[in-house]
Amino acid sequence: MSSARCRPFEPGDEKGILALYRTVFGLDLPAESWHWFYQRVPDGPAIIVVAENDEGIVGHYAVQPRPFRLRAATCLAGLAVGTMVHPSARDVTTLVEMAHLAYDLSRERGLAFLYAFPNDHAYRIRRMLLRWHTLPQVMEWEGALPSSAWDLGSRARIWETPPLSDGTYSSLPVDELSRDAICGQRSPEWLRWRFFENPEADYVFHVVETSEAVRGYAVSKRYQRDGVWYGHIVDWQVGSPDGLVERQLIGSVWQQFAKWQVERGSCWALPKSSLYAQLRDAGLTQTGRRTNFTYLPLSPEMDTELASEEAWSIHMGDSDVY
Repeated sequence: MSSARCRPFEPGDEKGILALYRTVFGLDLPAESWHWFYQRVPDGPAIIVVAENDEGIVGHYAVQPRPFRLRAATCLAGLAVGTMVHPSARDVTTLVEMAHLAYDLSRERGLAFLYAFPNDHAYRIRRMLLRWHTLPQVMEWEGALPSSAWDLGSRARIWETPPLSDGTYSSLPVDELSRDAICGQRSPEWLRWRFFENPEADYVFHVVETSEAVRGYAVSKRYQRDGVWYGHIVDWQVGSPDGLVERQLIGSVWQQFAKWQVERGSCWALPKSSLYAQLRDAGLTQTGRRTNFTYLPLSPEMDTELASEEAWSIHMGDSDVY
């Protein structure tokens, strides 16, 4: 078999990429879902690099633009996703060549840095050969649903339609602890795309709001793992943490889980998150499952900006399950 050649994505590559998903991940990803995730992103289509040989597409490396707060400023970062190489062409050289081309294209698009949640094998390659930096691991929480009725949840509202982008909600909550930190940024357009336009999943959007602003929100869904039904907290953000908004949100989530008649609840969270205490108080515990968290500066200036672990405020967010 001939050696693989790396190049930027071209229209029509989708068929080969979807076939690669089936081979590498055993995932029969619908074309519509692929287009939604990679091509219809609010901040621009994903940067995609493929590797191909005489057998077709045998490698894939993608970077999805994501809005970020960088202390007092805003920027675009890139989430590295969908990294895969066909078993017949699997070698480190192909992966590294795809990665370097993706990084060059990311710089051309004006991305400030990349971040990723790689499995252990990809994590070692990123650390050793691609010079990615390590951040604290994100841990999974799980447990039986609490027996309390969580009446405060009745004060949260369920959004059944996308958040408005006409100025009604001109700003979504930014954690006060995160204003001078490095953290993901949410917009009505991003939430509309991520949770209301996703063709493969149904979410419930819990909101605590005033007439002028959203004070906090949580996103939940139901899924099955090993024959057990779970309720999962996919996303969580609170503006000025005071305890009340958090209790209202978590109460609404537990009520939704009870309505679904799921057996257990789960989510991914870091100790900095305003969700952390709510999970602990409800009796959920860390399962031992964890995911690596890494980042790559795309310029020497960003290397300095991102160097302090304490500056990062990636609480728990957009941590989906399927």
